[in-house]
Amino acid sequence: MSPTVLMIGYFGHGNAGDDAILLCLESKVTAYFPRSRMVCLDPKRRWWSFLKEVKQADLVIFGGGSLFQNYTSQRSLLFYSAVAILTRYSGKPLVALGQGLGPLKGAFGCWIFKKAQSCFNHFCVRDQVALDSLQSMGLTGRLTADLLYSVAQPKRVLFAPKKLRRLGLAIHGLKKNHIETAAFKAAFQLHKEWQPIVCDKRFDPAYFQQILPKQSASFLYLDTLLALKMQRTDISVLVSMRYHACVWASLLAVPFIAIGADPKIKAIAEEFGCPWLETVNKDTLSEAILSIEQDYQGVQCRMQARLATVMKREKRHNDIVASFFSSTVPFFDYQISKASPDRLVSEMKTWQGRSKVRRIVTFNPEMFMAAKRDSDVAAWIQGADLILPDGQGIVWGVKMLNKVAIRALPGIEFVSYLFQHTSFSFYLVGAAEDVIQQAATCIKASYPHITILGVHSGYFDFEQEAELLLDIESKQPDIVLCGMGFLRQEAFIKVLSERPKTGCIAMGVGGAFDVFSKRIQRAPSWMRDMRLEWLYRGLREPKRVFRWGYMWRYVRVVLITKLRKKRGFVAG
Repeated sequence: MSPTVLMIGYFGHGNAGDDAILLCLESKVTAYFPRSRMVCLDPKRRWWSFLKEVKQADLVIFGGGSLFQNYTSQRSLLFYSAVAILTRYSGKPLVALGQGLGPLKGAFGCWIFKKAQSCFNHFCVRDQVALDSLQSMGLTGRLTADLLYSVAQPKRVLFAPKKLRRLGLAIHGLKKNHIETAAFKAAFQLHKEWQPIVCDKRFDPAYFQQILPKQSASFLYLDTLLALKMQRTDISVLVSMRYHACVWASLLAVPFIAIGADPKIKAIAEEFGCPWLETVNKDTLSEAILSIEQDYQGVQCRMQARLATVMKREKRHNDIVASFFSSTVPFFDYQISKASPDRLVSEMKTWQGRSKVRRIVTFNPEMFMAAKRDSDVAAWIQGADLILPDGQGIVWGVKMLNKVAIRALPGIEFVSYLFQHTSFSFYLVGAAEDVIQQAATCIKASYPHITILGVHSGYFDFEQEAELLLDIESKQPDIVLCGMGFLRQEAFIKVLSERPKTGCIAMGVGGAFDVFSKRIQRAPSWMRDMRLEWLYRGLREPKRVFRWGYMWRYVRVVLITKLRKKRGFVAG
């Protein structure tokens, strides 16, 4: 099954920089999982449509831009904060890549952002200003860079002649802006050769004519420049109040003059050592151009040096994206599988034909607590080839510590999947003689296509164990299922794995043979769907309740670890 990735951002509304970010996100995701299905959230869609997409998603990504801001509208902050909170509530992994931050106005804006930011598994910001803003609110984040830097390739510095050739003017052009207007008029007075660069596909040329009615110009579009993979340009200096136009200039080591009070504009100017003007007129713009012209070669060299640093920061996104497409998730000292059954089967098929016993452990809280008491048990579990989350206890623990929602895969369900969807050969070991024989009969009746090469009860002495091992070695089954209860079945698998001529997959299944023999019924499907199978088993077998003391100890260990991790005492 291909994973589904829901991408959230200001996509599809004509903004060239944001649409280019979407392409970068698509490239990153397909690099790790080419068959992934990608869906973009349209803010104009109804809420129930969005909730449906979140439910189907395996990963939700907030990609680039300054989504969390209330400077232009309170609705933007409320909408994206609500999306983050609802995604977290649904249990889906959530990550923000290359985010700008703010401006945030008012105590309420900061409060709602704090609530939303706490929902992310990873929150990456694109500049030091955004990181400082996070830290000032008592929040943590990771410094990366804008996603557009992922398409960059190191460029040879192209030195301009002593006299500047052409002045670039980045235009938004959706509504009249006094800073942008002042910049255009000042640039026209200072320089005869200039080139307008349009940053929004919705731009109307009539807007330009309103600013400079007597001038005509041919327009370059930023989305076209970005699509050309950052080719060289004859623009010597760019004047811009648009963030991604400045990014484009920095990719080509074209000095730029950032204008406007927006913090992100100031941040990218400081990042690359270029002039920043909060307000602009003929004199301030002339002074900024002159400072670049006097040391053009030095400015370009410094820009290229800083570009290399920024590109390294951007590559941190790759590790984050790759971690979500990994087939395992860390839980204390164990790597818990989060792969779907079909992916597990594909991996198991690669193990066939090798003279080595591969081990699959169905991990539950009881085993976890036993491993806490006995380091040998812990080492045995850690050395398994696959560790499956057997039940809701492990699922809950992983979610508490990693903010990652995984699906429980009880051993009996995975074995049933193997019976139904594979052609592996099996050897059954465990339970009483009559139970294991009846289990084999019922399995063959339900799955006539599979091959059972042998069965043996779980009660045997030393001599019988030697005969059993020889029988398994001679018949060479693909999978040996051991249902003798925790520790005892692990001890048998350990002996089996020490046989040099035995190549199979060994898996402990506990009391699964009692279910396959139909001596014991599983919980109804509605109880399993509500994650209440543990309650059903407790009601049917009240003696089990007295064994549940380990559950409270397990919950205590997880909660204490979560608290210590939150306070910074536990790494990762």
